[in-house]
Amino acid sequence: TNDCSNTFKRTFPPLDLLCLFENQSRYSHSCIPNTQLEASVGSGSLVIKSIALRNMEKFEELSFSRIKLNQSYKKRSEDLKSFFKSCTYLCSCLRCMFESGKASADQIKSKDLMKLANQAFEEG
Repeated sequence: TNDCSNTFKRTFPPLDLLCLFENQSRYSHSCIPNTQLEASVGSGSLVIKSIALRNMEKFEELSFSRIKLNQSYKKRSEDLKSFFKSCTYLCSCLRCMFESGKASADQIKSKDLMKLANQAFEEG
């Protein structure tokens, strides 16, 4: 059987939950995400908000990271395989394509290099 689903386990101290968030579960994973999830608890319910990390192009697919991003390509790949369990998952985001050697700098558009630079700056 395939263990992959639209559920994901997240720890929101002091909560450790298995959650299904109908909208966010449809977001793709990216190592250069355009959204982040923020959780809050109030009035007995858990609320998850999607926060834009940058301006997005029209029809750009929404994404967030399911792993820690300030790691090497190899470690991120291992974490993604572990996260998705029996799924065969290979991240194809621009960052992974570049770091794995599947895309060269001359194949990347300047706006995409800017996304990489901004993320590197934020991870500091």
